[in-house]
Amino acid sequence: MNYSKRYEMKTLLPILSLIAFLSTALQAAPATPRDLAAEEVENLLGLALHEHSFSWNATGQVGYQVLVASDPRKLAAEVGDLWNSGMRRSDKQSGILCRGHALQPGQEVWWKVRVWDKEGSPGDWSEASRFKMPVVEVKVSRVVLLGGNLIHGMEDHGYFEAAVTVRWPHHDLTFRNIGWPADDVFGTARGEFGSARNTRSWKPPGEEAGFGFTKMRKHIAEANPTTLIVGYGAEVAYADTEAKIKDFEAGYEKLITELEGMGARLVLLTPIPQKKWPSTLPDPTSRNKRLHQAADFILQLAVKRKHLGVNLFADDPDQKEGLDYKDALHLSPTGYRQLSVRLARQLGVAEELDLQVGDEEGQLTIASEAFGLGSPVRTKRGLRFDLAMDRLPATGSPFLASSEVNGIELWHDEEKLVTVGQEGESLSGGPDFQQAERLRRLIVEKNALYRHKLRPINKAYIFLFRRHEMGHLAKEMKDFDELVAGKEEIIAKVRVPRIQRYELRVPERWRAPRNYPDHEVPKNIPDPDPIAELKAITVPEGFELNLFAANPMIQNPINLNWDSRGRAWVATSTTYPHIKPGNEPNDRIVILEDLDHDGMADKHTVFAEGLTVPHSVMPVEGGAYVCSTTKFIFLADADGDDKSESRRVIYAGFGNADVHHMIHGLRWAPWGDLYFTQSIYINTFVETAYGPRRMNGSGIWRFRPDGERLDAYAVGMVNPWGLAFDYWGQSFGTDGAGGSGPHYVFPGAAFRTAVGAHRVLEGLIPGKPKNIAAEFVSGDHMPENWRGSLLASDFRANRTIRYELQKKGSGYTAKEVQTVLRSSHRSFRPVDIKMGPDGAVYVVDWYNSIIDHGEVDFHHPSRDKAHGRIWRLVAKGRPLLKREVIAGTKPSALLDMLRSPAQYNRVQARRELAMHEPAKLLPMIKKWLGDLDKKDPDYEHHRLEGLWLVVAIRAAYPELAAEVLRSPSPQARAGAVRAIANWSSKAGPIAKLRLLAQAVEDPDPRVRLEAICALRDIGTLESANLALRALSQETDNNLAFALELTVRQLRDKWLPAMQTGKPVFDGDSSRLAYALKEVGDPRAIAPLVEVIQKGGITGKDLPQAVTTVSALGESAELDAMLSLARKSPVLLSAVAAGAANNSRTPGQSEAVKEFLTSKQGKTRVAAAQLCGTWKVSSARDKLLEMTSNQNLQLEEAVSLCLALGSLGATADLQELSKPGRSPRVRAAAVAACAKLDASKAADPAANLLASLADSGTDEAEVVFAAFIGLREGVEGLAKALAKNKLRRPIAIAGVTLAHASGRDLHALIATLNAAGGLNPIAQNLSAKDRTQLLTDAKKKGNAERGREIYHRKMLLCATCHLIDNRGGKLGPDLTTVGSYMTPESLLESLLNPSSSIKQGYETVLVTTKDKALLAGLLQRKTGDSLLLRDTTGKVTAIPNRNVAKIDVSPVSLMPPGLTASLRRDEMIDLLKFLTSLGVKVKGL
Repeated sequence: MNYSKRYEMKTLLPILSLIAFLSTALQAAPATPRDLAAEEVENLLGLALHEHSFSWNATGQVGYQVLVASDPRKLAAEVGDLWNSGMRRSDKQSGILCRGHALQPGQEVWWKVRVWDKEGSPGDWSEASRFKMPVVEVKVSRVVLLGGNLIHGMEDHGYFEAAVTVRWPHHDLTFRNIGWPADDVFGTARGEFGSARNTRSWKPPGEEAGFGFTKMRKHIAEANPTTLIVGYGAEVAYADTEAKIKDFEAGYEKLITELEGMGARLVLLTPIPQKKWPSTLPDPTSRNKRLHQAADFILQLAVKRKHLGVNLFADDPDQKEGLDYKDALHLSPTGYRQLSVRLARQLGVAEELDLQVGDEEGQLTIASEAFGLGSPVRTKRGLRFDLAMDRLPATGSPFLASSEVNGIELWHDEEKLVTVGQEGESLSGGPDFQQAERLRRLIVEKNALYRHKLRPINKAYIFLFRRHEMGHLAKEMKDFDELVAGKEEIIAKVRVPRIQRYELRVPERWRAPRNYPDHEVPKNIPDPDPIAELKAITVPEGFELNLFAANPMIQNPINLNWDSRGRAWVATSTTYPHIKPGNEPNDRIVILEDLDHDGMADKHTVFAEGLTVPHSVMPVEGGAYVCSTTKFIFLADADGDDKSESRRVIYAGFGNADVHHMIHGLRWAPWGDLYFTQSIYINTFVETAYGPRRMNGSGIWRFRPDGERLDAYAVGMVNPWGLAFDYWGQSFGTDGAGGSGPHYVFPGAAFRTAVGAHRVLEGLIPGKPKNIAAEFVSGDHMPENWRGSLLASDFRANRTIRYELQKKGSGYTAKEVQTVLRSSHRSFRPVDIKMGPDGAVYVVDWYNSIIDHGEVDFHHPSRDKAHGRIWRLVAKGRPLLKREVIAGTKPSALLDMLRSPAQYNRVQARRELAMHEPAKLLPMIKKWLGDLDKKDPDYEHHRLEGLWLVVAIRAAYPELAAEVLRSPSPQARAGAVRAIANWSSKAGPIAKLRLLAQAVEDPDPRVRLEAICALRDIGTLESANLALRALSQETDNNLAFALELTVRQLRDKWLPAMQTGKPVFDGDSSRLAYALKEVGDPRAIAPLVEVIQKGGITGKDLPQAVTTVSALGESAELDAMLSLARKSPVLLSAVAAGAANNSRTPGQSEAVKEFLTSKQGKTRVAAAQLCGTWKVSSARDKLLEMTSNQNLQLEEAVSLCLALGSLGATADLQELSKPGRSPRVRAAAVAACAKLDASKAADPAANLLASLADSGTDEAEVVFAAFIGLREGVEGLAKALAKNKLRRPIAIAGVTLAHASGRDLHALIATLNAAGGLNPIAQNLSAKDRTQLLTDAKKKGNAERGREIYHRKMLLCATCHLIDNRGGKLGPDLTTVGSYMTPESLLESLLNPSSSIKQGYETVLVTTKDKALLAGLLQRKTGDSLLLRDTTGKVTAIPNRNVAKIDVSPVSLMPPGLTASLRRDEMIDLLKFLTSLGVKVKGL
């Protein structure tokens, strides 16, 4: 149906209609209309459209025709250039809306009407009537939708926006959807990172109160609404106290007040109810009661504030069908269509469309010509314009396009149609639109473009803490504005018939923002050639490699998983790493099949396309789960044709600030849960039926398909990009940026970078290369010594590796035993590894010469977008596994497959069995278990497999859990505990606490570890009491971590119980002492002091407990710790460490002075620190006296002078800084003066530095560090030093610290180079000089001499970097650096370390509230402090309350001037040493 014909009809249609009526006409003419009137009509949306309606009086009317003209002469000629209604059959004589062109301000309009009577006779035209439009400011109408999940979901469907748009097709009406997943009236989810000043994505947004609300205001202001539709209130479902409901109401009212000040028309929507959903929300009554309360509040507020309120909570009596849901919380696509119907009706935009099209002898009555062109708009890359077709192109009559300039691209709707030139090109088959549906699709596409700008991917690199790398792309956001504008221009034409929007583009030429080193962008990239690439891969003896699949079947493959038919499902992405404006993502899920079982894919099927960077796919019955940008989705294939016909977003709100950190790595656990990971620059806010879920930074998610429950499984690591479960169900992860080998992962585990973690775990091999992918070798095809090994990828070094794992205590040790594959081809990038159904190893090769994400421009043309490989590794002379028929197999045969040594068979058998009815399957499981051979060496594992299956299908068989928990195999018992922990209430009751009480005292430490984690997850006082029974046996690091986490997470259970006198931890005082020491809660301080005073904590635990009390305690507790230190002065350092983070002061602070006379230097240092911390002014004289000690050490001198500074003794410090005092005292005094007034301290500092001998570098470092650690003051020191000469070691010490500061201190460095006569090696060596240097290093270099140079203290190499677990942790581990960095790259890093700063090693600058400036690497953030590692390797805890500002510097902590002291031959030896590290790896 063509909705627009009525608007463009000439007088022909009325004439034809007249003829039709005349067949029965009478001679009497109907009455002539009189009393014509026109009045402006308002609409409920408050849009300033200046729409008019007409009215008249006429007797006997059954039809009418209205003509509206811009000129009386046109009207006299019966030309309605503004509107010709045509003949309408209606007796209506008022409220007739003018449906023509929009009337302009100040325009004079003439109109007239005639009517038909019931006999079909038209009467005379009325007299012409005139009205003039008022002269008002022209304002584009903008409808903005604001809210949480409900509003956000509307943008993916476009039904409501289309309904409003077609209501006024000739008016400039635009829309912006600024809904945000899981958002609330406070804008909490919008807060994400806190602000652009934030230096790490894992900073909790709560650190900046109200930032999310501020960001919401910014979104609204940018959207510039004239009408604002507000859809909040869903969050009240979880407001389980009256106080929380009041908070919502106050927040909502505050929001509405804020919005009223913007002058837009407000429409307030209530929340929709939650739906009863058997698998996730069996009873929504209590939640809906609260939602009903919220709806009433919103509607009452709307009345009170005179806004329009729309009740979406209650049933609509005018709508027979309700709202359709896809789960308990969210509407389905059908539901959004139903929602649009309801909104359209209640907002007055719904109406019946009655379009009449006339014809003449079977032909349309509208004449046609070829094309109409107009509305040209200049763009950045060319020209947009309208092309209006009067008829569709016919076969054989193509659209011919030509251009005087060759190579111009013709685009339509973001699709390039053709490249044209002087010879002309034929475009056969332009757009043939179904008008309304096309409009809706365009609206959805426009919304997606706006969302790209509203929530851009890679935000971390473009706008935030890594903007020094990709900040130059920020300007592209304006391109999205232009694209949105272009899309709206198209919409404006599509809503009127037969008008399309085209665009001419000149192809954009890319330019590099900087020169890239060879290791980032190779200068010589070989042409793609699978045969040559295969030859370039070194394969271990006894194995052979073949190509399983390549492009064009797959392009840029990322992840592979198998289905039960033995087919490989591959997630691919040519969009990575960034969306280019104008090139919409079209990433794919591809199914590969090896039909003839020859090890090569014969068939490929595109299961789904149009995705955006799908990082992982997991096939299941009826479709596949996919991780795609911010969404975890299900792609449905209901008819089984291997084509996804629909998509359901299970959860939205996962972060996208770094594309290669987005959710990825789907993996089945043996007990039926699905796991996936996210990485460090990702902040996730997800709304679930079980409550909101958040994860700041890296971690691992657990998803339970039957109830769609989402929970955090573990947190931390830098870029976890691999997770695998071993034979016994233990999980291991790999870290693509952490460099610690495999990680043993258990429930609740926290690793490096974990936000809020008080304690973290390490990887199993600190210093090993950064790995991705993880797969355990299983099955009989691979050699015996391979089975149970863990395979991973070192993609930077173009290799795959094999690890062997050994049990140790409650955890494991790991050892790299073999390089499996290594390629000399720079584009070989193994990103995933999976064992196949035939027992072979399949290696997914992403195929790209550029692997760096933020380091290399996202649009670099050398980033491969067209190729990909999957390689297949088999063992020679060993039979491949029989490909089992799993899909559709009977349960009895599937159960037997659980005994298979091949993990593929067991996993797929479990998945098939999980589709059966539990009640019918359970008897078969019991029979299978009963038939097992108890003499089978794998009997205990087979029983565990049965238990896992019972848990996965939610079957009622608790007796089996108890049986396996009594297994003689500790691995089986540990697996049983994990199964018990995952036992679902749907399976019926199980005596969890009784079983776990048994397990927590098991003789095996891993069983105890699993029990502690399971008890913590139960989260009751009783479970906390049981968990600490594990303390009765020896604990290792994993157990200590799990116990401490349990104590902290369950503190709200056992602490209140203890405070009310209830017995906790079985009344065991040692367990209570442990809990009080570890919990870190102010409520525990008083009882902790009591325990300490009674001697309940001793040994190495006592200093930690004293520090805890000193940091959190009140004045009385501080007095108690001071008294304790009197008995044991060595504890004063622990008091000082804690007190530094406590604003409270002990009542007996004066007593600290007695420690100033201690014989122990550390005690005196601590006493001086406390005198300053507690402002003990009476200690001034004693502190001053102590500076006269001739044997005073530098550390003590610094503590004395800093204390004097804290006491305001400025004059004393100035006196101490003068010549005549020891260099140590002078240096300490100058440093303290600098913190008070750097400008006055500059000249004394320069004089002191000039007087220092070569041996005075320690004193010099104290002075330099004081000035460099200030925001202001360095310039003054540089100016003062310009008048002095320095000894060479003194100048080098200053240059080293300046470079390591992470700040741009070029003026100071230049001054120091001049003052010390330093001539640093040129950083910009010519290409010829570099080549010669590297050639000499290869031929003449001596690695042993290079090792000695590396360890020189002056170079700081060993201070910052690890080699074989020796050295510092400030920089990347260099143990195998020679295996993955080219010599050219190593030389570049030595000369220009800031040219490429690796992920996780960015310099963080922290300004404290007392204006101190600290630089270092951010280790992680705990709940109350920020941990910063400085250039000496020392980790400093900075309380969050003392942090004024955090920023990231583009300057590396590795100083570029470190090699300034090296001769050329020494540089050659150093390069030889570095390039040799890790090159000789076993297995090649």
